[in-house]
Amino acid sequence: PKEGSFVTAAGEILRMFSTTRAVRPLQCQRDGAVYHPRRNDTLQVQVSLTEDGHAVVLNLLNRSVEVQELHLDLSAYPVRDEGHGMLLTGDELLSMNTLEKRGVRSEVAEIPVCQGKISMNVLPLSYAEYVIPMT
Repeated sequence: PKEGSFVTAAGEILRMFSTTRAVRPLQCQRDGAVYHPRRNDTLQVQVSLTEDGHAVVLNLLNRSVEVQELHLDLSAYPVRDEGHGMLLTGDELLSMNTLEKRGVRSEVAEIPVCQGKISMNVLPLSYAEYVIPMT
């Protein structure tokens, strides 16, 4: 890398999107209405199917400095009680990795699924992509 180069959180998210298995977005409902993420929502959720239809892909973005609760019902799909993925976190929205500091961190993460339902706390300033296989 050249002197002064860095990696931003947005760059890491784009890198993850370039290899995503999510192909067909699904419509979610919230309070009886179709959920459409808005640009200023602190927690954004996208649920998709893989191309072969053998897994659900869940993308979560928490722009807030606070933990956000997520309750999601996927019981319409025969998902297993297991899921895994990649979690990105940062110290602030504009975190970046430089030679001196690692502000954007990634780690393999598990997602709690119980009988098709997910209840979890989404970490502050985080982006995650989870793959939940179907039976």
